Amino acid sequence: MNNRTNQTISLIKDLRVLSTAVVAAGLLAACSADDAGVSPAPDSTEVTGDAVVFTISTGRETTRAFTTDNYWTINDSMAICEGATVYKYKANEESSASGGRVSLRPAVAENTYFWSPEVTSRTFKAWYPWSPTAPSTVTVGTDQSAMEANAYYNQDILYAPDLTVGFKQPVDLSFYHQMCRIMVTVNTSATKGQKPVTDIKLGNDNIAVSGTLTPGASAGWTLDSQNSTVTMRKQSENTSSHLYTYECIIPPQSLAASATLFQITTTDKNSATTTSNYVPQSMYTDAPNFIAGHQYNYSITLSASGMVNISTVQVYDWSTEYVTAETATIPDAGY
Repeated sequence: MNNRTNQTISLIKDLRVLSTAVVAAGLLAACSADDAGVSPAPDSTEVTGDAVVFTISTGRETTRAFTTDNYWTINDSMAICEGATVYKYKANEESSASGGRVSLRPAVAENTYFWSPEVTSRTFKAWYPWSPTAPSTVTVGTDQSAMEANAYYNQDILYAPDLTVGFKQPVDLSFYHQMCRIMVTVNTSATKGQKPVTDIKLGNDNIAVSGTLTPGASAGWTLDSQNSTVTMRKQSENTSSHLYTYECIIPPQSLAASATLFQITTTDKNSATTTSNYVPQSMYTDAPNFIAGHQYNYSITLSASGMVNISTVQVYDWSTEYVTAETATIPDAGY
């Protein structure tokens, strides 16, 4: 065998070794990738098509009572639950109208509900505000005037009961208020010096601010003791018209007919304060009865002597703002 033949054979061997090394390196790299949990990215079209589509409606529009903010807003966060799995979803856009329907997106891409071919139907429920567990033990603030806006709004617990949908059908969740909302507008134009309202309290050691909630389309409550007073939050004031509006959110409950409902404090130019109490009069046989999902609007006029006169009480369905009653007495359980 001459030198040229020997060189050719040697070159062929070197190429075989190099080829084997390249293949081995490729296999080693593949094994390393598998060990690291790296896998090819799924086709994005397939993932998008298989994601469960969620929309929401109802619920929060009248909680944000500052007239221009009666909408779901971008990034309002809520829990969507299926079985033992709870994922956080966020509003994808702002409501186009008060109480309008909006779509949702997962807060974390990895925590997305997807359809799988072997599943023919799914059942979901949801609650707001976001929490990894469904609301059960609930407490509202006794000084709601001092609460940050989001903390105040988040007392408004919403719940969407079980909804079962067929394969790849959109999930449209309808929320129900589990709390009730009390609003009072006081007119002080008849008072001496037309003194401004500087504080309104609901009750006088006779309000329940906590309890155990069984959420649903009709909220079930077991209240703790009714021994608190709630300092209400100022919603608005019109000093030229001498109108002052306050509000608070509380668990649904009934009060005794003889109990103090409001304590209204006014302050004169010398910083002297006067507190006028409203206690339902004996001629009113109906005790205050505050029902979940309802809003109670009281219109009150203070007389020159400081007497409290109830001019109207309007009872709303909180979600639709539909007036279900208007009366000069305190609403009873029939409303």
